[in-house]
Amino acid sequence: MARPATQHAPTHARIVEIARRHIAEHGVANLELAPVAAEAGLSAPSLYHYIENRRALVLAALSEEIDGLLKEVVAPDDPSADPPVRLRTFLDRQHRWLTTTSPRTVGFLLESVLESREAEDVQHVVAPVFGHAESLFHDVAAAQPGCTPEQSATDAATARTTLAGVYVMRAVVADVDISALLDTIEVTLTGSSK
Repeated sequence: MARPATQHAPTHARIVEIARRHIAEHGVANLELAPVAAEAGLSAPSLYHYIENRRALVLAALSEEIDGLLKEVVAPDDPSADPPVRLRTFLDRQHRWLTTTSPRTVGFLLESVLESREAEDVQHVVAPVFGHAESLFHDVAAAQPGCTPEQSATDAATARTTLAGVYVMRAVVADVDISALLDTIEVTLTGSSK
């Protein structure tokens, strides 16, 4: 059982920093508690005095990037702005977050949802991002002249799938140029890009 955070904050912070470095070097899937404990000067069982479990350690190690995603991508936009302007703002925010966040973090978020690992812990992150995107995509598609409700739903679903693909590409290929992929979403929904 983990001790109260205030008692051992320096040790906990050191453990989280070590885990962050291990994740950056080896990925979330390869994070092992024994090497983290050893580097922190602890036995593996004593590590649990400072962390609840592996999942809690992963989330603590990635909390900065996760907080950045929520602040950057799901930030409130101006609902009075034209839908294409709102879309461009959203895509620019996606681009900024995806290009400043490690591919391993992006991969962790996707992996957690797709494989249901740590899913309940990251749903509060991923659900708002994709929920916001889906709502925005639908608004933009519906605002296009002559767009039927069926076409709007199809375009929004295509854009959502493309956004998921952008996340996958960023997770897999560190130096991928995601600008063109994000522009594809805008073209799908509006017929043009910036």
